[in-house]
Parts: sequence; C-alpha cells; structure tokens
Amino acid sequence: MSAVRELLSVIVPVWNNADTLAASLASITEQDYAALEIIVVDDGSTDGSAAIARQFGVVCIRQENAGPSAARNRGLLAASGKLISFLDADDRWPAGRVQHHLSILADAPATDMVIGTTRTIFLPAPSGEAAHPPLPAPLIQQNLGSITLRRTAFDKVGRLNPSLRVGEDKDWFKRALAAGLQIRMTPTVALEYYQRRGSLTFGTIDPARGFLAALHDSLQRRRRAAVTSPSATPPATEATPGDR
Repeated sequence: MSAVRELLSVIVPVWNNADTLAASLASITEQDYAALEIIVVDDGSTDGSAAIARQFGVVCIRQENAGPSAARNRGLLAASGKLISFLDADDRWPAGRVQHHLSILADAPATDMVIGTTRTIFLPAPSGEAAHPPLPAPLIQQNLGSITLRRTAFDKVGRLNPSLRVGEDKDWFKRALAAGLQIRMTPTVALEYYQRRGSLTFGTIDPARGFLAALHDSLQRRRRAAVTSPSATPPATEATPGDR
C-alpha cells in the first residue's frame, strides 16, 4: 500500500444491540489500520447502546428510529473518509480485513468496490429447538458488511433506499451492477455474519450463486453493448477473483 493512508470511515447502524455492540466495535478497532473513523448511528435504541459506543470514543449520532437504510445514509452524510465500509452492530470483522481490502483498492485505482466472502455463524438454538445446520464454507453474499468501496461509488449508484428495512442490501447491489461499478471479488473472509433467531434476516441467507449470476449477467450485457456500439469502450476492470 501507499505510505499515505487514506481515511476509512466505518458506519455502524445500531438498534438495541447493547449485548453485541462492544464485540463488533472491538473487531474494528483491533484492525491493523490507524486511519479509521468509526461512526455509530443509534437508530432510536432504548437499551443503552449509545453509552457503549461512547465508551469506545467513536462518533455517535442519535436519530429517531427510521430503519437500517436511513441509519447508514445518515452515517454517510457525517463520514469524512474517501473510503467507506459498513458493519452491523451484531456482526464482526476478522483480523486483517481492512488491510487486505485497502491494498486491493490501492493497487487497482479503477476499482470502485472490493467484496470478500462472508462466514455465517449460527448461534446456538434455545433448548428444545433444532439447530440450524452449519454452512460448508464462506460465500460471496450480498451483505454490506463484506465490502469496502470508494465514496464516489455512491455518486454512481445513489444511497440506500430508506423505505426498505429488509433487503436493502440486495436492492443496493442490484443498482450497483446496473450502474456498472468496477467490482473486485476476493475469497478472503471479510465478514463474520451472526444469525440469531428473532432477527430480521434469520433464515434468509443469500448464497453466492445469486450474486455471482447477477454479476455475470451484468458483465455479459456490458460486453454485448460494447460489441454492438462502435463508439463504446469496454470497462477498464472486470470483477475478478482476488490474489488471496
């Protein structure tokens, strides 16, 4: 990477996550990267989540409950970095995640976004309930916690749809593909995604093939457009597997 470290703004939407927020924030602060701006957006919590955020000395913004999309958009407005990442308040990042993504972006200036794999972790089921079978391996998923992107990507795609409280990430990824973002995929795990019974997304795991199929279709459409239009130029960078 360049000796000059770009500021990375990490946006953490929170809604009544007092039991998990500290572990999530620790997984960010323990990354081997000093140029971090952590912005917690408290989306109307009533359980003391904001107090936990303040213990970490991060920026904490309070708003009336409006959903995760609105919270992330509010964080984007406050962010100072040219690079952006997201992490939900009940998930975690593995060690080395930030350095790996930023090294890819530094080596590929035309790349708008890096997406790594997601390791889904099902928490133990309450006594008497059947446990969810473990997933066999980390997968590429449409999860905002697994990406790092340049702030300029939002100029091309727009922000998250505040009317969506579930599926907002899939909606944004669909628009990102349509906008022709230059995407680099890497098999390195970028997100530890915790599934809890009672959460909004429990049981809605989106496997790799959905995202990869959409990405493949988008690239094929762009190639066909380049062939049929004499003045069109092909994309500078295609989504390719990472080096690790």
